[in-house]
Amino acid sequence: MQKVWVPLGLVISVGTLVFAKTSRRLSSWPIRSATVLMIVMGLLTSGYVMGLFSSGRTNATAEGRAQHAFRQMSVAVAQKEGVKSLELVPLRAGDASYSDGTKASLWVTSPVPLGIRSHCFYVDMTAHRSATGGYAEFACGVPGTEVTLDRNGAIMIGYVGLWPVRYVSVTSNGITDKLPVTLGYFILPGVMSVDPAAKFTITLMSKTYGSLGTVTDLKASGSATPK
Repeated sequence: MQKVWVPLGLVISVGTLVFAKTSRRLSSWPIRSATVLMIVMGLLTSGYVMGLFSSGRTNATAEGRAQHAFRQMSVAVAQKEGVKSLELVPLRAGDASYSDGTKASLWVTSPVPLGIRSHCFYVDMTAHRSATGGYAEFACGVPGTEVTLDRNGAIMIGYVGLWPVRYVSVTSNGITDKLPVTLGYFILPGVMSVDPAAKFTITLMSKTYGSLGTVTDLKASGSATPK
């Protein structure tokens, strides 16, 4: 009903205002009434238009939001890499839950297009008791040889760059967890993200669980070269 009544109210108010002015009754009640009605209808219309643009975005699924983010990244990466067009497809790489009920999912580029140096990730976050979600962050970068931890609030994302890593063993504050690595990225569990001053020991592991190197005393956000 709002789609019909709001525009109709604007038409009536504008028509009343025009009639009042053409009849030169500048101090009459039609001028005042039409002006007030136009302001009210304008506010309602603005709210409705904002709802149109926001409702589809906030009510989308995590996968839909990931696809939206990767479409944006595709344009930026294509320009950076000097190609006409590029489609980065999101792959879900992990999930994490937090003490306040918030949930986050990590999405990465799949597959990495041949010859494209930039690796991209996106984090989708859904607040506790909320049917809507919104991204935490998304970014692209050219991989190197350092291991990186990136913190955004409680969410922590790890990246191993060019190392051929299948798993990482992460230890912090007496807690150790083995986490899968997808195209270089991994997400830390919420229990490890509580202390912003925490230091991490990260061991890089091959698909046969052999050690490829270790970084110690790494803070988030920060990076270090494995030894």
